[in-house]
Amino acid sequence: MPDSYDQWNQESYQDDAGTGVLWRTARNVAVLLAGSLLLLGVMKWGSERVAEPALEQSRNAGSAPRQIARTTATGAEIVIPAGRNGHFTVTAEVEGVEILFLVDTGASQVILTAEDAERLGHRVDFLEFSERFQTANGEIRGAPLLLSELRIGDLEIEDVRASVIRAPMSTSLLGMSFLSRLEGYEVGKEGLILRW
Repeated sequence: MPDSYDQWNQESYQDDAGTGVLWRTARNVAVLLAGSLLLLGVMKWGSERVAEPALEQSRNAGSAPRQIARTTATGAEIVIPAGRNGHFTVTAEVEGVEILFLVDTGASQVILTAEDAERLGHRVDFLEFSERFQTANGEIRGAPLLLSELRIGDLEIEDVRASVIRAPMSTSLLGMSFLSRLEGYEVGKEGLILRW
C-alpha cells in the first residue's frame, strides 16, 4: 500500500519497466487503429474482388450463350448451351428485331414482355388483353398476336402465335407455339437441341 497520494499517483502511471500507463494505453489504441485500418483495406479489396465477377455476370445477363448450328443426316439442328444458371436463353429475330428469349416448355405460347412488344411496333395500351393464363402467381391476362416470322439462325417459323403480357417479366418466353412446330427438341450433353 503506498504511503502517500503522490507515491500512489506515481505508481499508478508507471509499471515495472518504467513506462507509464498512459503510454501503454496510447500504444494499444494506435495498434488497434492500425489493425482496424488494415482490416478495412483487406475487406474493401476483398469486396472489390468478389464484386468484379458479379458485375461481369450482370453485364452478360442480357446476352444468350453462343448457339451451334449444324446439319445432320436427318436434317438441321441448333444447339443452345445452358447459361450459368442452367436455363436456356436464345436470341431470336422476330420480324427483323432481335429479342432475347428464355426457352420455356411449360409456356403454351410465345410470351412477349410489354417492352419487347413495343420494340416490335405494338402499342401495348391499345392491345386487347382477352386471354387468361394460370401461373404460379395466379391468373394473368394476355393480348394475342401473330408473329409473321421468328428466326433463330437458319431456323425460321412463320405465323407464330404469341401473347403480350403486362405482368413484370425480365425476359420474353419461347413457348410451345414455336417449339411444337419443330421436328423435335431435347436436352443433351451439349445443351438444348432444336431440330427442324
